[in-house]
Amino acid sequence: MQDRLGKHLETVAPGALVVGRGWIETHWPEGRFPTRSDLDAVSRDHRIILVRADGHAAVASSNVLAQSGITADSTPPFGGDILKDETGVPTGMLIDTAMNLVLTGDDQDQSVDRVAVYEKADKVYRSYGWTGLHNMSVLPADVPLLERLSDEGQITLRFIIPLIKRGPRP
Repeated sequence: MQDRLGKHLETVAPGALVVGRGWIETHWPEGRFPTRSDLDAVSRDHRIILVRADGHAAVASSNVLAQSGITADSTPPFGGDILKDETGVPTGMLIDTAMNLVLTGDDQDQSVDRVAVYEKADKVYRSYGWTGLHNMSVLPADVPLLERLSDEGQITLRFIIPLIKRGPRP
């Protein structure tokens, strides 16, 4: 993960927010969640948030945690958890609703060409004969982009996108 992240960050301006998704620790030799220290070892000049493949956890770099006000004194939100080490310091791992502390729904990795990503996905899925898909990973901010690409004929897949309101839970 660190090697791939480091290569990607070579193309990203310092200070930029980088949001990734798709890691799964069960296939790694260590078999453990990544930590803020793992991300910080790659770069302290970028704000990094990496979401687990299933969308139920994310790891954030130290600067993201600080910017979001997540400290040893932070209480996890209802339905989530902030993992902490044996000394009580957040490890960077945020579970379920705790991800909302760093992901606002408007977070876009500015280093990624969103149009190219959706056009490639359309081409790949259509090559397998798919005509539509349910996608739990589409950010609300991408919905207008997908509508435009569909209206202009740049993508033909039908997307079913459940939108979840982020914010405080009861």
